Amino acid sequence: KFFLCAAALVLMVILLVPVFGKALQKEEKRECLQLQKLSRELRNDLFFLTPEQKKMCDVQGVKINAPVKGGG
Repeated sequence: KFFLCAAALVLMVILLVPVFGKALQKEEKRECLQLQKLSRELRNDLFFLTPEQKKMCDVQGVKINAPVKGGG
């Protein structure tokens, strides 16, 4: 019984990892599109991206015209 339960658990994890990955990618794209909209609505001295946001949106292919501030 233990082996069967362990095998079922491993199979569930293998099947769910791609689903969570796609959901995360979709959420990141949505966040980047919101940041893009904000960058168009606010002045540059009021709106900026963190280095992490810039990298995430670059990966998602969303161009945002805003300064990058923060980080180490």
